[in-house]
Amino acid sequence: MDGRAIPLEQLMDKCLILELRPRPTSSRGPPTTGVDPSGRYECPVCGARLLSQALLVRHARGHGVVALFGCVVCGIPFTERSLLVYHALGHVGGRRPWACGVCGEVFERTRSLKRHILQHDGRWDCPECGDTFHDRDSLEQHALLHGVVNPYLCEVAVLAVFGTSGTGVAAQCDCRTASGCPQAYYLGTATGCYLQGTRNLVTTGQTAAADSPTELFNFNSQSTNEIQQLGLQALQSLETFTNLAVTGGGAAGAFVGSTASAGFGGSASQSFGQGSNFQGQGFPNQGGFQTGSLRPTGEGFQTTMDPTCTPEPPITCSNSLYRTVTGECNNLLNPRLGKARTGFKRLLPNTFDDGIFAIRTRAVRGGTLPTARFISERVLDVFSNELRQHTLSLMQIGQFADHDLTHALIFRLPNETGIECCQKDGETYPPTLLHPQCIPIPIPANDPFYSRYRQRCMNLVRSLPAPAPDCVARPARPLNELTSFIDGSNVYGSSEEETRNLRAFQHGLLRESAHRLLPLDQRPDKPCRRDTCFHAGDTRVNEQSLLAVTHTIWMREHNRIARALQARHSRWGDEQLYQEARRVLVAEWQHILYNEWLPVLIGFKYAEDHGLLPLQAGYSNHYDHRIDPTISNSFATAAFRFGHTMVRDMYDILDANGIVVGSFNLSSTFFDPTVIAHGITDHARTMVAMRSETFDTFFARSLHEQLFTTNHLYGLDLLALNIQRGRDHGTPTYAQVAEACRLVPSVRFWGDLHALMDSTVIDRLRSVYDDPWDVDLFIGGVSERLAPGAQVGPTFQCLIGQQFFDLRYGDRFFYDNGGQPHSFSLPQLSQIRRASWARIMCDTLGPEFLNDFHHVQPLAVLTPGGQNQIVSCDSLAIPRVDLGVF
Repeated sequence: MDGRAIPLEQLMDKCLILELRPRPTSSRGPPTTGVDPSGRYECPVCGARLLSQALLVRHARGHGVVALFGCVVCGIPFTERSLLVYHALGHVGGRRPWACGVCGEVFERTRSLKRHILQHDGRWDCPECGDTFHDRDSLEQHALLHGVVNPYLCEVAVLAVFGTSGTGVAAQCDCRTASGCPQAYYLGTATGCYLQGTRNLVTTGQTAAADSPTELFNFNSQSTNEIQQLGLQALQSLETFTNLAVTGGGAAGAFVGSTASAGFGGSASQSFGQGSNFQGQGFPNQGGFQTGSLRPTGEGFQTTMDPTCTPEPPITCSNSLYRTVTGECNNLLNPRLGKARTGFKRLLPNTFDDGIFAIRTRAVRGGTLPTARFISERVLDVFSNELRQHTLSLMQIGQFADHDLTHALIFRLPNETGIECCQKDGETYPPTLLHPQCIPIPIPANDPFYSRYRQRCMNLVRSLPAPAPDCVARPARPLNELTSFIDGSNVYGSSEEETRNLRAFQHGLLRESAHRLLPLDQRPDKPCRRDTCFHAGDTRVNEQSLLAVTHTIWMREHNRIARALQARHSRWGDEQLYQEARRVLVAEWQHILYNEWLPVLIGFKYAEDHGLLPLQAGYSNHYDHRIDPTISNSFATAAFRFGHTMVRDMYDILDANGIVVGSFNLSSTFFDPTVIAHGITDHARTMVAMRSETFDTFFARSLHEQLFTTNHLYGLDLLALNIQRGRDHGTPTYAQVAEACRLVPSVRFWGDLHALMDSTVIDRLRSVYDDPWDVDLFIGGVSERLAPGAQVGPTFQCLIGQQFFDLRYGDRFFYDNGGQPHSFSLPQLSQIRRASWARIMCDTLGPEFLNDFHHVQPLAVLTPGGQNQIVSCDSLAIPRVDLGVF
């Protein structure tokens, strides 16, 4: 900050006084860290750089200069910048006159300006050729072309000098290529090059911070080679244990498998335990999404090859008109980005106890973290608190979107049966009989609910780690079964085999059953309670009735589009009809998410500021192959489970006149889709007539105590499962993410959370956690107050916004991208922009499908009222998509 004035004529007649410019970055070599060791304040006379304003003022007096800061409006000089700012308030009506010296954007707070300024200099330069990249992963891949594995290494200038603040502030590094560096880091101006303390969960190989116990994370005292050796040993041990289970030898032979679809003590949680959720750099003119330290991290481990692994062959891509079903070749330069069956990316380093795979159990102060059920019971509660302006569609579209993006698979026995971690009597298996991938949740003996049924154990199995295509042993990343793109994978599947099972191979259609419902699942191990069980692109279709309704709607929409295209293009074969119908449906789905749903969830202003609102005309032309669209672990394991707090227990069923003709409890529909077989339209009306619950610490009993129940007395605790799954995935803590999103300067004391949470919620957290740094991400996220204009808190807003930014600008096939072989024509794009959730429901639940869905409000995510009154499906307020232009 140099204190110079910006001429008013350059700022569109706005009275602005001060400017802030980013530090210049070198065109070659590592970017600067933003801390100029030679001083931040430059003398306007001799050019000397001073460390503070006070020193600059004192120095300037030697030149006879008294007033360094002048008001550009009235010319009055001031000796200090703070006096100039105070004076400037009189010219701008009390607003703080801060402006960016690069682009001129106006801010009322310096904090907002500092956050904005990073978009102008947060870049990553190749030390070999000088090419610039938006993220360090892209730089890493590029550097390999030069034969460079680690483009930048930190040579320690001061070893492990930590402050006493308890935040793990470390000594600055001298950033240049050097040998003997204890840890490799990529450098960026936004974050700087620092050796982090253990509280920041980044390994350094150095002594732990003075205020952090050395036993906090085992890997802090181990060399990288030792860590890699441990990783290989763990893989070999797992393989040996699996072989024992196959042969029945030793203790492994006593492991219990289960094919049950629901139940408390057995693998009842397998369906959800598989990871079923619910839930960078950009362009300045698109808002340039910036979240501080939220950058994909490689975690700094040196490369070690797994000798038992065979590297995957390179992927050869063609510039096809259509997406691949597996998601590969979306990025032609990095074909595996966003591909199905790859790992979630990490925005922050993992929190595994050993830095590799061991589930997080250790607290900051050296003790053991409280158990997941204990936290869930003490912090969360059962209560109904409806939203005033948002229908159940807000929740249901969220779940459907999640099932398009994330599904973490779990370990199973070699015969594909589930793993039992709890005995039939509700107790945990003894250690000698417990499978090594079991992470059951202990239930306290005095639990106010489960103690009535003598339950002391809740079943949960670990998520599968993703294989490395290059066979390099790295810390575990959970495996995502689905593609990372918004591509309707829950409609079409994420593998060629799934797609073949769903297609009719006639006229481009998907398979149907009677009454144009989803096809029936004929597998012997189908998960449903009764004979009726639906089959769709995602295996979780039968979890609850409204989810099955949503799947049916989109299956019908595909077939409706395919029939319309066939009528217009009689010479098209089955494959072209199928691919073109899929292409149109995915575009409609993307538009509805970004146009109707996402702005309601994260706030219209927030979406607008970060380039997340869709264009209303023309092409976007902002696809960037350097943006990694891969789903982040924090998003999948915590933030996108926001919808769990919006679920309600009781649902009314409405007829065509809006009269309640029945009701059902959510817990009674788990894996029982028969309830919609003859009343899909009545259930669909529930989504646009009833309200979602609010985002808070109150949850439906069906999720808190009766998830997947089989006896209607007790079931699983979904919230406890969320907490335990976060620890299983090595998800960063709430404090880490809140700091990385720059929502709080630091989290050292409980009082630091008052800016985000109410005192009563903080008191609940203090009653179970010893330190605010221990708070799990999911629990901390749902404990926040709503962000302005949003239906989630600031931390989840940050994570969801970051992910949807990556999904929009990192997807080559995003519907409004122009200049590509597959791009829609402008007339076609104009029709796609007419799509809405209300129109999709009208088209797939009306007379064409022998149903009686005739009326709905145009903005179906919002409750009826004001200008959003219920109208006929034939109304111009719900425009139709003209398929004649395709």
